[in-house]
Amino acid sequence: MLDKQEEERKQMQAVYLKEKGNDFFKQGKWEDAVECYTKGLQCDALNAVLFANRAMALIKLQKYAAAIADCDCSIELDDGYTKAYLRRATAHLKLEHKKEGDITHMKRTLPPSDKPM
Repeated sequence: MLDKQEEERKQMQAVYLKEKGNDFFKQGKWEDAVECYTKGLQCDALNAVLFANRAMALIKLQKYAAAIADCDCSIELDDGYTKAYLRRATAHLKLEHKKEGDITHMKRTLPPSDKPM
């Protein structure tokens, strides 16, 4: 069992790696971004944003099935994180999964508070 200081250190490291991954993403260095997000998840495996960010980088690398899996993890951790739903729909569309990529289907899978009127 990790002590509180070690836990905080790992969470800070995860934040640092997310930011570093975001910088790589902005530069179009998708593989480097994926590597940073992956390392961040090794520090904080319950971080929905890291999963969703890695999914976006995977979409850029045309690794759509892996992106869907990361979005599923992100949604499982935080079912209100709308970006994960949008990224999952994008990946499904790229794989020509018409139903799952359809906006109407996506609206049905969103939590009630996030459904557009």
